[in-house]
Amino acid sequence: MIPSAIDNPELASVDITLTAQGISFPNTLGYEMNSHYLTACSSFGWDLDEDELSTTEKAALVPGTGVQVTINDMPQMCGYLDSIDVKSGRGGTVWHLECREWNSPLIDAHADPMVQFSETQTLTQLLDTALGPFIAFSGFGNTNANIQLVTDAAANRNIITGALRGTKTNKNGTILKKVLAHRVKPYEHEPMWSFMMRVATRFGLWLRPTADGTAIICSQPDFTQDPSYGLVHSVASGAQNNVVDGGFKISRMNQPSSILASGFGGGGVFANSTLRAGIVNPVVQGNGAASFSQYPGLTIIPSPTLGPAPAQITNGMLNPDLRPRYMYDSESHNADELASFLRRELSMMMRDSLHADYTIEGHRLGGQPVAVDTVIQVDDDRSNFSGPLWIEGITFTKRPGEGTKTRMNCIRLGTLTFA
Repeated sequence: MIPSAIDNPELASVDITLTAQGISFPNTLGYEMNSHYLTACSSFGWDLDEDELSTTEKAALVPGTGVQVTINDMPQMCGYLDSIDVKSGRGGTVWHLECREWNSPLIDAHADPMVQFSETQTLTQLLDTALGPFIAFSGFGNTNANIQLVTDAAANRNIITGALRGTKTNKNGTILKKVLAHRVKPYEHEPMWSFMMRVATRFGLWLRPTADGTAIICSQPDFTQDPSYGLVHSVASGAQNNVVDGGFKISRMNQPSSILASGFGGGGVFANSTLRAGIVNPVVQGNGAASFSQYPGLTIIPSPTLGPAPAQITNGMLNPDLRPRYMYDSESHNADELASFLRRELSMMMRDSLHADYTIEGHRLGGQPVAVDTVIQVDDDRSNFSGPLWIEGITFTKRPGEGTKTRMNCIRLGTLTFA
């Protein structure tokens, strides 16, 4: 049975710990944690009443100190305290603190221009070289000398939710062994994380840090897993409803009928290039492939297989007029790289065709904290939809007078496909 019962929100509050000192702040005036699959790292901010802070606690709150965020001892993120903002008024003095996930140094630091990357390296070897100057987050009993690379996100989901489930995952270890072949020099002023991401996406992979600070996931969204939670938003279900508010937004804006792209070399501009491919947008109806007919020999990239959607999309998202887009990617030097580019560009558009946002009380459903890169079963007769959605982003909040809440941003299965 899919967990859908909301745990007592008061029993699912976030706990913040300074890892080096072991100082915990279970009681806060409020907090907000934001995590999104496409965002480089999660962020967390919280407010403390100065009158409740001891001298030792004040002294320990120094930018750069390690922070771990947990829900009922289940790690949600770990990172470093970035900033402290102390504000005073008639109501008292409040310390507002902001931290980012443990990979934030990779986002802030530029790639070292003296470090040599070879075109004969594999993706694994390049990432290992890039990560060489950095170490994994020092906490939670982590004894790894360096950051690890993993090609599957299932273990990270289990860490966050505290659940072990038989997920069907797509492992991509073999693709990490492909030779890079070209473009392995960082651009000027390019952050290390951006450089690593630029090369990884060439192979249809996405980089994300693990919640425990030990590894970087180099993988793809997993749409094959079974639902981990259930949402009920129904007129008839009464007490079984667990949605505070929410619903769907569907749109045909920014939905081309197809995308045609050419890569580096092969004759230059699209009309003369020998390295070119096209993909049809499966979100909209109409003959998107009609744009391909004037380009003999064009490589056709199979369209992604999409999950269910409301009837307004599956039956009524019409696109009678051709609206092709023509693109160019200097990073694509062969057919596989151009295919990954096309899928990535189409995904960034397809995901905007359906966004579902739901808010629940507390942070857990059936004892499991809600997590990014999981599937949730939604039964929403108010939006005329029943089926699975993929959780792309979450926001945990606690505010005075509101208690704890979780807002989920969900998209249609299959609409964020990189490879």
